[in-house]
Amino acid sequence: MTENPAARNIIALISDLMFRSKIDSEAKIASINVSYAKSPDELNALLESQSPELIIVDLNSKTGRPIEVISMLKSSPQTKEIPLLGFVSHVDVDTKEAALKAGCDTVIPRSRFSKELRDIVRGSI
Repeated sequence: MTENPAARNIIALISDLMFRSKIDSEAKIASINVSYAKSPDELNALLESQSPELIIVDLNSKTGRPIEVISMLKSSPQTKEIPLLGFVSHVDVDTKEAALKAGCDTVIPRSRFSKELRDIVRGSI
């Protein structure tokens, strides 16, 4: 995605191509910059060069180690104030609770994430 320096910046720890495509579509319409990471190392590299207004985390990611990442982000003085939005399968109550305990600011079901994606990307939620 072409970056617009004046636009809102979002970093997403998401490897699922379907969700990436949905986010890209909404971000393009709203002229929002979105950068993606598939792993904690990629996320750290992005955070060295960007100051996101939001970090979105796929809590069901098998490669992203989401709970570990949330703990890391919320324990760092440089990133603890960045809002974290996690999305998870509605039946995965244990992961939802672990994410909240680790410091995730908001956890919503995947279905709600898809339904409200436009507002999420634009910062209305």
